Amino acid sequence: MKEKGAMDITNRKKIGVIIGQCEQDSQTEALKGIFSKAFEHNMDVLVFSTFLRADSSKSKEASMSDSNIINMVNFDALDGVIYCPDYCVISGYQQRIEEKLEKHCKDKPVVFMDLTSDKYPYILANDELGIKKMVEHFIIEHGFIDIAFVTGPEDNEHSQSRLKGFKEAMKEHSLDIKPNRIFYGDFWYNDGERIVESIAGRHKKLPDVIICASDSMAISVCNALKKRGYDVPRDISVAGYDATPEGKHFDPPITSMSRPMRNMGERTAAKLISMIDNTEFVDFFEEKEIIAGSSCPCHGYRASEVARELNDNPYVYIYGYEEEQYSRMLEKLISKTTLEDFCSEFIWLLFQIKGTKMVGLCLNEDWQGDDYLNVDYRKFGYSDRMYLAAKRIVGDDGKVTANVETYRTFDLKEMFPPMNEPRKKPAAFFFHPIFLEDRAFGYSVLSYGDEIKTYDTFYHSWMMFIAIGIEFLRRQILLTKLYDKMAEQAYNDSMTGVYNRNAFNEYAEEVLNYCRDNNEKIFVLVGDLNNLKHINDDFGHVDGDIAIKTCAAAISYAHDEALSKEQKGNARVFRIGGDEFAIIGRGDYSEKDMSDLKAMVNKFTEAFNEREKKKYKVSISLGTSCLKVGEGDTIQKVISIADEEMFAEKQRYKLMNP
Repeated sequence: MKEKGAMDITNRKKIGVIIGQCEQDSQTEALKGIFSKAFEHNMDVLVFSTFLRADSSKSKEASMSDSNIINMVNFDALDGVIYCPDYCVISGYQQRIEEKLEKHCKDKPVVFMDLTSDKYPYILANDELGIKKMVEHFIIEHGFIDIAFVTGPEDNEHSQSRLKGFKEAMKEHSLDIKPNRIFYGDFWYNDGERIVESIAGRHKKLPDVIICASDSMAISVCNALKKRGYDVPRDISVAGYDATPEGKHFDPPITSMSRPMRNMGERTAAKLISMIDNTEFVDFFEEKEIIAGSSCPCHGYRASEVARELNDNPYVYIYGYEEEQYSRMLEKLISKTTLEDFCSEFIWLLFQIKGTKMVGLCLNEDWQGDDYLNVDYRKFGYSDRMYLAAKRIVGDDGKVTANVETYRTFDLKEMFPPMNEPRKKPAAFFFHPIFLEDRAFGYSVLSYGDEIKTYDTFYHSWMMFIAIGIEFLRRQILLTKLYDKMAEQAYNDSMTGVYNRNAFNEYAEEVLNYCRDNNEKIFVLVGDLNNLKHINDDFGHVDGDIAIKTCAAAISYAHDEALSKEQKGNARVFRIGGDEFAIIGRGDYSEKDMSDLKAMVNKFTEAFNEREKKKYKVSISLGTSCLKVGEGDTIQKVISIADEEMFAEKQRYKLMNP
């Protein structure tokens, strides 16, 4: 009998979530709501997220690379999709997502979260009710009647909803809604000066309170008021909305209210699940309470209390320890020179990311690029087959397995193969792009199993350092290839591909010294192409080059076919002049060995002549020597013995071919 919750992986349904900046508080709470509801129904959740919410301040290229994550989603593997457009506002990203939804989700449910849609059902957080409750707090609890309200951009859906809540509260309490008390901001920190100038400039009467539709705007307004010498809340109260850590840690801490993000996540997941299972959906709302700070007369929590809370929090020490490790992380990563070593370091560094059940590093097949000039590389999309270069998995039995496999690939449609293996419990998986500027390396996968948990800002930074490390590795590999290519060009003959005169000089001296020190014989074969001048003069330099290449090929063939494995291990082929070639090695070469070697060269040239039927014959005069060397002996002495034999053979050739 199966355990409760255990089921075949093939039968477990999957919900996809398209979102951005999972580490931010609002997204974290919404995802926790989605996870809890999905896990109740034994469904997996696959979160496809950008690290940025909007365009990067660094570059448009980075923003485009970040939004590349949508291109690895296999919609056919999903049973339904939750889309959070308000957290995916990188330029052009929403359009690309909606095009994919239109193309791939015609027969499967899609639910928008936190924004309305003309095409798909949607779930909202009911900010209208939250703002209404905040305004009523100041009217009822503090008796304020002159209330200013700062909402977001005028054409923004959330701005309109929150402004509506303000107006409804004012209307229900019979208070005037004055146009000069309504302001449009940016939901961020940029408009505080402008708004306060409009409210308090030229000795205007201050309102009782400025209520802002976000904590960020409330902080901006407080800073502008302080700059003008006003005390908050003695001279004027300020309130925010969405209860961010920044608002709580501000001085004075901002009176605010949390958006019901977890409830919205639960409701969105419940709506989608009802569509997947074809069951009735009954909506359910959660009302949030006012969080009183010190920016209003409630005199709630103060900055000193927040400081004590931080000092008493044991996680501060732990995080500090992780930060120390984190500061050394890049040093460790950039020291790696192979992908295998890099991936091993990646797995070791995972101790910094607490509580993970599955982690994967998925790289494009072409993650290195394929050119020396560094201009032809993947900027968008993913390769059809991916490397699961590194993975760490904690099984149902608690056993940990970690693997580095930089040579096996999987089909991109699988997304993350370990995810598709049998598990007793459902799980959530986070997919994020790995990139640096406009260079797409692949993506990462992170799972905490069935724990209702998301990652924090540390993981965001951690993954950016991984991306930097991959770029350093890519450059290191490229430099090594360039160095090898330069070395090859320095020591290889560009026409024939065999070693050149520079390589001969170095290797000959090396072999000579070894043989002298170890009482071994040194072996030399020299070959001289016959009649090269005649071929060039009568048939042209193209045919002359053919003859030279044939000569090199013949001697290389003899090296490969006539020598023993041991002999080949220390013998090399060289072009030492325009029409001169050599083999140099060490060991005891018998007369038969040397005779066989010369015979194999001649066999190759004869076969060439028979096959090509040129008007000229390619032939090579050969000479060999094999002897022990002593103090004072030079490589020239060894070569001169082989040369004598070669010259004698050349004379015989000339006599026979006048």
